[in-house]
Amino acid sequence: SDPRISLNRADLGGLPPTLVSWGTYEVLAGEDEEFAARVRDAGVDTATVVVEGGQHSYIYGAGRVPEADAAIAQIGAWVREKLKI
Repeated sequence: SDPRISLNRADLGGLPPTLVSWGTYEVLAGEDEEFAARVRDAGVDTATVVVEGGQHSYIYGAGRVPEADAAIAQIGAWVREKLKI
């Protein structure tokens, strides 16, 4: 229950725009989804990228796994939009 240990217990108001991404085969996928919902409920500009079949650290598949490449492209587009670049 200590917010210093689990962001799922912290006050998330005031966070900058936040993107939360996870793979559906991620051990902590449920916590990722819960965190994304809590950020959104706190009024934070939030986006999610869920990678079907993705495992923990799915980005290591960049250049070899099409789903990882697609997720990375989505994340990059989101960052460019937020930074106006």
